[in-house]
Amino acid sequence: MPDDERQALVETIDAEDNAKEEGHGPQKVLAALGNWRVWYFALIYFCLQIAVYGVTFFLPTQVTAITGQKLGFQSSLVTAIPGSSHWWVLLILPGSGRPHPQAPADRHVAAAGHRVRDRHLRCAQR
Repeated sequence: MPDDERQALVETIDAEDNAKEEGHGPQKVLAALGNWRVWYFALIYFCLQIAVYGVTFFLPTQVTAITGQKLGFQSSLVTAIPGSSHWWVLLILPGSGRPHPQAPADRHVAAAGHRVRDRHLRCAQR
């Protein structure tokens, strides 16, 4: 490798190491709590969790009231219909909006994440 290329490579690696050490966000917990983006993310996450909580605990009660059944296996199957119907959307939408060569891999990763989430929700309902 020529000396000028070696020097350019060393400078690039040093710049990357400095960027890693400096970071691009708050480095301390108190500084992070003073950042408005952290609070904005926390608010969004809180709203999402409230929605999941409502669906997880309110929907089975409504299904049993509508169908006239007791809370059990059959009512849990009916309750699972909305959660399982989004699997088809996950198989179609993630790769359809952008022509990207890694879209099929993204689609499978997203579907796997939602399957894990659905299992956790089903366990929480029991």
